[in-house]
Amino acid sequence: MEYLIHKVIKEEKIADIAEKYKISVNEIKEANPNATFFKALFGAEFVASLQDIKIPQKKTVVKVESEDEKFLNELNFEKIARYRCTQINLTKVADNVTFSSEIKTQYLLSTVKNQIKYFHIKLEDYVYALHPKEIEIAFQITEPIEFLRNNLKFTQNENAEIIDILNINQLKQDWQTFKQVKLPKIDFFQKLKEQNPKATEDIIRTGDKEFSNVSVLKNIIDKNLFYHILLKANIGEDLKDFIANQPSQIFPNQNLCINVVKSKVSEDESTTVFRLVGTLQRENISIDSLRKQYNEIYKPLIKFSFTEFDYIYRITYTLDTKTGLLIDANASLSEKVKNNYEYITQFQIKKVEL
Repeated sequence: MEYLIHKVIKEEKIADIAEKYKISVNEIKEANPNATFFKALFGAEFVASLQDIKIPQKKTVVKVESEDEKFLNELNFEKIARYRCTQINLTKVADNVTFSSEIKTQYLLSTVKNQIKYFHIKLEDYVYALHPKEIEIAFQITEPIEFLRNNLKFTQNENAEIIDILNINQLKQDWQTFKQVKLPKIDFFQKLKEQNPKATEDIIRTGDKEFSNVSVLKNIIDKNLFYHILLKANIGEDLKDFIANQPSQIFPNQNLCINVVKSKVSEDESTTVFRLVGTLQRENISIDSLRKQYNEIYKPLIKFSFTEFDYIYRITYTLDTKTGLLIDANASLSEKVKNNYEYITQFQIKKVEL
């Protein structure tokens, strides 16, 4: 701490000194524990004469804007579309639904005029319902993190991949504030910390990594079906066939590669409809390894033996011919051990009024 020296020739009111230097009376007292102060009969407090009083100097922090931040602040994003999405997830065990969720979201899309490669996605609503209902409490943490994550300014390439997240520093700062101020006050987080401290440490560690690392955040964002479809729709006619990488939801540490082929379904004066159909790459999958995991994890519960493993990928989306904007989309994804265990995702996007 740096100090100025104020010389007291004649006794002075401490409040007057504080006002002069724009600090508090308590700050003066704390900086001068050995100084002599006294109260007059009428209540005002004085500093005794012939003393040198230290005045603490507060350092002014000047934020130096980086070139990236300066560039970002100069971009003028304009709202161009609003989308409502519905995602239904089902888990089926031997044809019986054991888990289901319905998540409804609303996103606002903005771009920079005459610079359409710059995008801003902002999550406006996040509504969820789960069965069994008891696990909804965990979404006390999931929901606010989704709002943090989905305030994203980014660029993309012609392969429908995010190149850079422009506001990564702001996202990191928002996460730090949430982690320190809001997260500890969430009921579920408090209970989880009492019962399983390691789980809360994992939540914080995961957030620290996600919100400070562009590569990690890009991978997480790509698993969001809204972004997955929108990025491809942004390419329009120029989208090429591609490979989608998907971590298995049934078998731990198993990555799935899906060969996706694009085709044009229909076209008229106002709209163009495209379809994406994916086929699982089986050459990189060890069926013996899957069977072994199935026998260890699932057969004790299901009883039936391992059958055939498959992954279904079907997406259809419509573009506005004039503007190139996404109008609507439907996705159907399914990972399954035939007749035994299946993860199903149904996803819909609809453009609504701004």
